[in-house]
Amino acid sequence: MIQLFDPSYQNVRPTLIEHIDNEQTGIDVAMWFMEDLRISTALIRAHRRGVPVRVLMNRRDGVPAQMAPLEQLQAAGVPMRASLNFFHPKAMIFAGQQVLEIGGANFTGDAWHPEVPYVNYVDEIIGFLSEPRFVQPAMREFEDAWMSPSECCDYCNAPDQLLQRQHADCPGSGDAFLTRTHFYERLMTLIAMENDQIDIIMYRLTNADLWHQLHLAQERGVRVRLISEPDSYYKWQQQTYMAPFNLVEGIYYMHALGGQIKHRVHAGLTHEKFGLFYSSQRMLFGSQNWCTNEWGHEWNVDIYGDEPVFKWGIEHFERKWNAPAEFAPIDRILTWW
Repeated sequence: MIQLFDPSYQNVRPTLIEHIDNEQTGIDVAMWFMEDLRISTALIRAHRRGVPVRVLMNRRDGVPAQMAPLEQLQAAGVPMRASLNFFHPKAMIFAGQQVLEIGGANFTGDAWHPEVPYVNYVDEIIGFLSEPRFVQPAMREFEDAWMSPSECCDYCNAPDQLLQRQHADCPGSGDAFLTRTHFYERLMTLIAMENDQIDIIMYRLTNADLWHQLHLAQERGVRVRLISEPDSYYKWQQQTYMAPFNLVEGIYYMHALGGQIKHRVHAGLTHEKFGLFYSSQRMLFGSQNWCTNEWGHEWNVDIYGDEPVFKWGIEHFERKWNAPAEFAPIDRILTWW
């Protein structure tokens, strides 16, 4: 089963807390960071009732809102390991329920529910996926990182012997769950093969090769629509991520080729990482921005062969595209020279 949620109008936090409270076998948390104490408190409840909980994270020191949940989990005795590399997933695995929660939403208070529906929110897709083609590869990916001394180091509460969870083998399932390298290979292929339409909602799109493929798609008649985050665009010179000028150049040529571009005007943030490919009826989403410097660990899914899910993706995009109070056509095209 695939459940997808849109926190522009849905409060998704209760669904996450319910999965945590219902789990009896084990919970693995793969995260960039956490701020919401309600989520860490639920994980502690699971830990105290005897459910093995493991947290694998990107180490974040010095940000008070992000340190408070870590200190709470540490004091409760939850085992935590820190990645030695860039670690950007935003996911939980519920071993007994065989569910993967995945998306681009950090474990913060504002990413899982709207402050005001359709007015003040963070653009995201949050998925709860129970099909083996998603769950089993995610379990293996977590296991490999957790057990690897070259990938992680102990952060706190490390057991004498690392807990290794058993999971069923699922041959061939890796083509639906995509880590960083495979994601880019899939994305480039899907753009190159598209003959109809591509819809994108993206926080940061700075990969020059991806832009080139999108421009080539436009030149062969593919309709391309993009919803982008205005702060990533208009404040590109203030950005610290690699090659932000590629976003300016990419939008410039996309607009020149007749592409349709809208920017967020609602309060909040467009943090989503989402692509729809109409010829192949595929939907990609996850933690990975389409950036030049996305390296290390990223978790994404490629959902295909599921007509209701693809229809959900179309409706999700169209709702936002046709909401002028939330998204408006780009009003100023920048140049980088």
